Amino acid sequence: MDNLKEKVAYLQGLAQGVQLGDSKEARVLSEVINTLQVMAEAIDNLQLNQAEVEEYLVSMDEDLADLETDVYDDEDDDADAEFLEMTCPNCSEELYFDQLLLDDDEVTELVCPSCGQVIYEDDDWYEEEEGISPPETEEND
Repeated sequence: MDNLKEKVAYLQGLAQGVQLGDSKEARVLSEVINTLQVMAEAIDNLQLNQAEVEEYLVSMDEDLADLETDVYDDEDDDADAEFLEMTCPNCSEELYFDQLLLDDDEVTELVCPSCGQVIYEDDDWYEEEEGISPPETEEND
């Protein structure tokens, strides 16, 4: 905006060079030029503030991109996950479980989220505990 300030300064020089005196037109012209000078300074301040905000916004965008990379980096791995479809024997709800859950040594059972019925139980975990055998399953005839 230096160009705008230069133009206002040029107009001030022209107005002084014309020597209009103390006429009404001279006062109006002087006030118009002073107003233009104030506006040029205000625009210059706005541009400086906008540049600072833009720099801050670019910095925030970079930080957000880093955060997204950290948080959602594993999301692409989940896209290739295989899901096992099961039907709950109690409520007939169709359920989908990540196949990796069944291979996980720490997962001993899967529970239906709708009715709470155990729909999968890993009997191998009993073998790891000494002296514990799996409970007998009851069959309803």
